[in-house]
Amino acid sequence: MFRSEKEMEEAFVALLQHQGKHPKRQVSCLVGIADVITEDAVYEIKRCLTPTKAFHAAAQAVSYRNALRPEALAIVLTDTFVHRQVIQRAILVGARVLFWRKGMKKPHPCSVFHAHQPPYGSETGVYIRQLKADILQTLQKHPGIRY
Repeated sequence: MFRSEKEMEEAFVALLQHQGKHPKRQVSCLVGIADVITEDAVYEIKRCLTPTKAFHAAAQAVSYRNALRPEALAIVLTDTFVHRQVIQRAILVGARVLFWRKGMKKPHPCSVFHAHQPPYGSETGVYIRQLKADILQTLQKHPGIRY
């Protein structure tokens, strides 16, 4: 695993350059600073992605995308195995999640079908209520979010 997000970002930019892309790092815009942008995507890089961090990272990626390149994809890049809840939260705000670690030739898309299952039984209701609350809170904070 990478020791820091900066190290992960540097390695990812090198990978993109090797693929013939022209990435830009730490791009400022009205809503913050995007980690990496290319012609077709805006990347928010996060290590140790938890459901809460994922929702925030997805909202960041979408906000940066809307400010910098509305036609681009909003992508959260992580080096941790992703829980199904993480992917669902990202999708709900309009972002994708990619998994990438040192030594991998390219990032792999995370799918809700291949991720860990959310809790079932008595915990399911709590999970759904929390997910709805998080979505509503994000939409209130960011009324211009594109789905």
